[in-house]
Amino acid sequence: MKKKRILPFILSALLMLGTVPAAAEEENTAAGTENQEENTDASASQGQETVPERDPNLPDSYYEPVATNSLEGWPEGPAVWADAAVVMDCDTGSILYSKNMDKQEYPASITKLMTILLAIENSDPQERVPGAAGVVRRAKGGERELGRERIVEAAMRVADHEGLAALSMRRVATELGVATMSLYRHVPGKDELLRLMTDRVFGEQPLAAAPAPDWRTGLEEVSRLQWRIYRSHPWLASTMSFTRPVLAPDAALHTERAISALAGLGLSWEEMAQASVSLAAFTCGLAVHFEREAQAEQDSGMSAEEWMERLDDEDRDRLMSDPERFPMFDALNRGPEIDLGLDALFEFGLARMLDGVGVLIAARGGATG
Repeated sequence: MKKKRILPFILSALLMLGTVPAAAEEENTAAGTENQEENTDASASQGQETVPERDPNLPDSYYEPVATNSLEGWPEGPAVWADAAVVMDCDTGSILYSKNMDKQEYPASITKLMTILLAIENSDPQERVPGAAGVVRRAKGGERELGRERIVEAAMRVADHEGLAALSMRRVATELGVATMSLYRHVPGKDELLRLMTDRVFGEQPLAAAPAPDWRTGLEEVSRLQWRIYRSHPWLASTMSFTRPVLAPDAALHTERAISALAGLGLSWEEMAQASVSLAAFTCGLAVHFEREAQAEQDSGMSAEEWMERLDDEDRDRLMSDPERFPMFDALNRGPEIDLGLDALFEFGLARMLDGVGVLIAARGGATG
């Protein structure tokens, strides 16, 4: 059976998943243990422990029981044939037993815990670890079927329904019914998960196959599609950065299409890039309020319109009807009703930004139509 190499400096770590444990011993104690595997497999299946023959080259602590077996009322742990180890429940991440974890000659306990995480992340569920006494960590059914696509889909469900603040590797694992650390075989962390989610949502609603006939229509199409995507996934806008952009190919296609719409109109490369990114930043900056409003509505139980209607009349009048301090607010309050909803702001802002791009194109001698 294929063996997985663990970093040579790490101490042993015994991992438990349900009733089937997995072991990872330090490399310098691995020699001479392979011939014990068959005997250990047989004894483990009968619930018994086989004590290895003492090796004079190993310290006495190698043969000591786990420390927590001495605690009254604590369930007895399995034998750990290593100088130092921890026993961890892979479902919950809880440390169940320890052995020589407090010895000063060993690295800090956090190093041992990181050993466990590295072992889980870098090992196949069915692979053996050098020095392991014939014990294999077996994956649950959900873990065997786990893949990057399922993880991203589950993460998007969590973010769409609960908001970005609720998204974590642990929450996604709960959604999938698997151990949290099993996710790290497929996705190295939350930052990469967000990148994959971003690329997925932009890929779900692709750009039109054929470019628009003129620059203004082309930029409008890109901006309106982005607006729809942000509305479909309210968490997305807050993850976007224009100083440290996410390297998501399907998202990058939007910038590619916008710059293409401006090509050949007399603008410099810098002007084309700045116009394209400014439009995207405007759309994204306004779309951030989708998630904020969704969260506010969830917390208050009221829509934005209902919340405005419940404002105290006295407080409203204090702001809107003080002509000396707020003459413009006073005039607005006396005039016809105006629409300051997100969609209205988007339409107004987009039109004015495109007008400005048109003025720039005309100044460079290009066609503005």
